[in-house]
Amino acid sequence: MCHYTCLYILHLSSDVYTDVKNFWIWGEFIVNSIFTIEIILRMSVSESIYLYLYDVVNLVDWIAILPFYIDLVRWGGEGRLDFSILASSPRPLFFVAVRSFKVRKVVYGAWCRVYSVWYMVYGIWCITASLIVLICVLILLSTHRFYGYSS
Repeated sequence: MCHYTCLYILHLSSDVYTDVKNFWIWGEFIVNSIFTIEIILRMSVSESIYLYLYDVVNLVDWIAILPFYIDLVRWGGEGRLDFSILASSPRPLFFVAVRSFKVRKVVYGAWCRVYSVWYMVYGIWCITASLIVLICVLILLSTHRFYGYSS
């Protein structure tokens, strides 16, 4: 979520974004590499590959990293990254939302493992609070998309 919040702030000023573009390129490589390793490991230890592929959560995970690999394939042919499909671009807001679901799942899972006893007692509050934060971020991103971005 921090990645997308910073990205939103940087997209308010395109000059600032172009100054730190290399930082975001390396960030995309690192984040997508970690997500890819996680997906491959979960697929390799699943009971059945068919059950793994038919789970909606796993489908969201694949959709979250798909734009990165599409852009890498396009980059190999053209010689430069233009970030037209990559999830850090402001244009495909759908992929940013899907990636935020992925990041929310990772952060939420780690947080609830640390506080597992507290989570058992206050589990409903934990789920509600994380969903409210996610909805607020998505509303903020969609508002920026509607009012602040013109192509």
